[in-house]
Amino acid sequence: MILSENNLTNDEARLLRSSNFSFRAITKKEGGAQINQAVWCTLPAVLLYILLLIALSNHRWPVTVVCGAAALAIMAIRVAPLAVLIASIAVGRLQKPVYRKALIYWSWWPAWNFILCCVAWLAACILGRYLWHSNVEPWYKLSQLQHYDGLDPAVVPGEQVQDAGLVTFTPMVGIDHSRGSCFKQAGHSYCVAPILHGGKVPMNMAGASQTGTYDFFAIGVDCCSCPNFDFQCGEWNNPSADGGMRLTDASSRPWYKLAADQWSAAYRKDVKHPLFFHWVQAPKFCWKLLWNQANNIMLISTFALAAIFLVLALLLAKVLQLLASRDIVSQLWTPAPPRGLEGAWAIALPEVLQHYLSSQQQLLGLPVGPMPWYDATGRVSYPRSAGPPEPRIGALPPGVPLWPGAADRPTPVYGPHIPAATNSPEATPAFAMN
Repeated sequence: MILSENNLTNDEARLLRSSNFSFRAITKKEGGAQINQAVWCTLPAVLLYILLLIALSNHRWPVTVVCGAAALAIMAIRVAPLAVLIASIAVGRLQKPVYRKALIYWSWWPAWNFILCCVAWLAACILGRYLWHSNVEPWYKLSQLQHYDGLDPAVVPGEQVQDAGLVTFTPMVGIDHSRGSCFKQAGHSYCVAPILHGGKVPMNMAGASQTGTYDFFAIGVDCCSCPNFDFQCGEWNNPSADGGMRLTDASSRPWYKLAADQWSAAYRKDVKHPLFFHWVQAPKFCWKLLWNQANNIMLISTFALAAIFLVLALLLAKVLQLLASRDIVSQLWTPAPPRGLEGAWAIALPEVLQHYLSSQQQLLGLPVGPMPWYDATGRVSYPRSAGPPEPRIGALPPGVPLWPGAADRPTPVYGPHIPAATNSPEATPAFAMN
């Protein structure tokens, strides 16, 4: 007899609803399984995200290869259960309606595990490539170049410092904001302004460069108007800015070179070996900041992704519990593994295989025959018209108590089969259910 909620007392019904439809169950015994499942769903996806971030934003190729191989292994582990389920449905013809609820139940977590890993993979690819181009690659390239302190453009030509990466200029050096140039390409303005001793372009021989060339330029993208009379790139308005970080983006260098050529033609100044810098204060500090920013972004994004995935996994566990309570999904009628896929189930779907085997063992252990009568001593007897059934594997033989101490306390009776000898008000227990 299956009791509905209407047959329960108000307190029992309230307790049932609180355990099945609220987050209070997380603190209870059954909630521990939900937390474990949510953590198991979250950790591989977060680990995949970390490995891909390291692989895509690292300049050491052995680290990239190892992290990439580990990420592929995690993805393969997550794909395997879902692939085995799909193959089983196709090969074993498990698309029958009787298996539908069980298949939805057992494919719930494999499908969501795969989806979360795909989201982590996509997020790591996007952020990893961004960090590589904006932070890690410039940091690494600048680390291979030289650092010059106290450089004066009026004395040192660009030809002598072609290996410059970080440059700190003398105190009298500045940029001429009002006499720059620009070059438009693909909707972007590539702006340049000369870095000069005194901060002004000389219009005559007085104050002209001792080298006869003007090879040092501050640069930026979309930070000026063409023609460039209002250069506002980098720390242009910082009076303490005294240096530059060398341009490392080879794809944009031709456009800056054309802008420098236009400046040379406009002001009739020689430009032989132009060097392009991002105008900053404390170039060495800014260079280290590139690496620190990349690490901080990776760390913060990892914790944020882990928190989002964990909350999502807990919600998915509650949704699965709600679907099971509404009988939309169920563990009942779990199908057997198709012929030839038993080994794949043992590796990729061990929980499903174990549930199927345990359910079969329980079915084999059920007795065949009329329902027995359990008397007040906990011993079993049968109607006079039928003898004891043949026990299957796991069935209790007649006369064996069902649990230790069964003879010391009464046992309720479930079923209509009551022997005629005890079918009297004196012999029938008051707690028996007919």
